[in-house]
Amino acid sequence: MYYRCTEHTNYNLAGNKLHDAFESVLKGLSFSTHQVQFIKETAKALSIEPLKLKKEQHQNKIKKLHELNEKIFKLEERLMNNEIESSTYQTWFQKFKEEKAMLEYSLKGNQPSKIRNEDELVDRILPNLTNLYEIYQKSNITQKHTLMRGVFKDNLVWGDDMFRTAFIDPTFNDNLLKVKQKWLLFNEQPFKVLGLSPVSTRCHVHDESIY
Repeated sequence: MYYRCTEHTNYNLAGNKLHDAFESVLKGLSFSTHQVQFIKETAKALSIEPLKLKKEQHQNKIKKLHELNEKIFKLEERLMNNEIESSTYQTWFQKFKEEKAMLEYSLKGNQPSKIRNEDELVDRILPNLTNLYEIYQKSNITQKHTLMRGVFKDNLVWGDDMFRTAFIDPTFNDNLLKVKQKWLLFNEQPFKVLGLSPVSTRCHVHDESIY
């Protein structure tokens, strides 16, 4: 299998060579077990406060619903005791009824996730990042394009016997250095070190067929 250059139509590239190089790039960018563990711990820590806030908001709505039911009960009690006119009852009952419907609707679609469930999701999904190429191989064509855009943001090109890209997601900065040292991938616009990498624990041949 050969791929034809879109700029120099008389120049063809061996498919096996591109496929092998592409596999090496994705495997080189894959996170180590240590990096995945760091991401897992960070993700879990960042999810705690939002989940707590969501749970508090949920509990406050339940409290308001109980208070509203109590108001409706007292309103009906006053009507039965002839303390208020029927028209007054209807006015307030309609108001309470609408408020109750809104609260119940909000509670129905806003069930708070349990922290344990969120942690289980992180533990199940993130370890797959230790092999990006395996994820790529198991994906359909749409998922493959999504993965490529997520990692490189721009079309991947081949030139000077290696892959090149104008941009790569900063999450992979640490691993990009290792891949560059093996002459597998060159970032044509080197990233600027603005601080810690998101996963760091330390202070033109164009071809769309392969993806």
